[in-house]
Amino acid sequence: MPKIDKKTVVTLKNHNLKVYKHISGKNYYTSIYVGKRHTLSGIKEVSLRVSDINQAKQLAIQTKSKLKEKYPSTEYSLKPNFDKDIAQPFLNHRTRKYKVKNIDDRYKSIDSQAMRDKSKYERVKHFFYDIDYNDSEKVEEVLSNDVLYFLKDDLNVHTSTCNKYFSVIRQMFKRAKDKNTVSILPEVPTLEYIRRKRHAYTLKEQNLINKELFDEARIKEDSKFLFVKDYLNLARCAGFRPGLEILNLKHKHCTELTDIHNPNLKTIRFDVYFTKTVTNYSYTSNFYFYDQIWAEIKSRNPNPKPDDYLLFPNEKDRKSLVNKVHKIFTRIAMKLNVFYDKDNSSKPVYSYRHTYATELYKKGESIQSIASIMNTSERMIRETYLDNTDEVLMEIAKLMNKSYMKNKIKVVK
Repeated sequence: MPKIDKKTVVTLKNHNLKVYKHISGKNYYTSIYVGKRHTLSGIKEVSLRVSDINQAKQLAIQTKSKLKEKYPSTEYSLKPNFDKDIAQPFLNHRTRKYKVKNIDDRYKSIDSQAMRDKSKYERVKHFFYDIDYNDSEKVEEVLSNDVLYFLKDDLNVHTSTCNKYFSVIRQMFKRAKDKNTVSILPEVPTLEYIRRKRHAYTLKEQNLINKELFDEARIKEDSKFLFVKDYLNLARCAGFRPGLEILNLKHKHCTELTDIHNPNLKTIRFDVYFTKTVTNYSYTSNFYFYDQIWAEIKSRNPNPKPDDYLLFPNEKDRKSLVNKVHKIFTRIAMKLNVFYDKDNSSKPVYSYRHTYATELYKKGESIQSIASIMNTSERMIRETYLDNTDEVLMEIAKLMNKSYMKNKIKVVK
């Protein structure tokens, strides 16, 4: 099958279509998913027989409409299953490849490679539940934002190990491409991309996002946008790891605390369990959160049971909920033009944790103290969570010059 010229690929988002040319080809093509009952791969490639891009777009839409009539299952087949169609065939292939009869010590490490690949996939498979693997742009967005920062922030995975996770995903897609399951290979994050610094949101940007969510809830009369706003406010107030740490909170995990010396000072204790560093940990909110936000969050469910979830109480699948919430956040942030920083690096929800660390640092907290408050390591704070600002560089300089500073102080005295 001729290779696709990636420079010519044009996406028709509203129609879930792509048009493209083959390398050295003159005319445009489109690939449409019709189901594996009709073709071996489930994909039918059609030559549009025109070299003009505008004509190609119109013909691609017309072609899809005709194929719906010809192949009744087309509409249903537009929701392919990543786990069934791509991941499991790849993992089964790896198992067969490394399976050795009468195995001896020489082959044990080789044989376990398939198990290591499976283990890596199991940790990130929930990101692929509702994803259309034919939509390469969406796949790239999930990989470069959600999966990457889940590995770095939630699992505390080192850069080189992150690269191994993406190597497995890259191989999955490559095999799927060879088997004609997918028509276009998505760009999977490279080691260079994984090492790229992530920037924090400013407080002004966070406020803009909250306002936009409030407006959408009012206009669309949908409370889910208010729950997303609550989710972000929780991420701002206590340095949570965005994701299940917040969404798994139940009312029984939240305790109001009052200062015995000053009854006007109140905060919230949030108990989280089975975190990535310890089996249980307690975050405390800032005072502003208790005074200005906590009552609003509680009002969403006025008479809760102890085991009711604090946010989205009727949603049972919490892992899928993470994807839904982050998808809404990404759309809003992109709409407000705050999702990308000046160097074109993206700022997913996980960047809220960076903001929390940076704000604490600006207020004079030490890196050691911030690491303790945020339930992570000093290395993670220094290398991942703090922006590469002058203040951060000065802190690093102090760490590198401890002995010099001691001698200098003695001389001054």
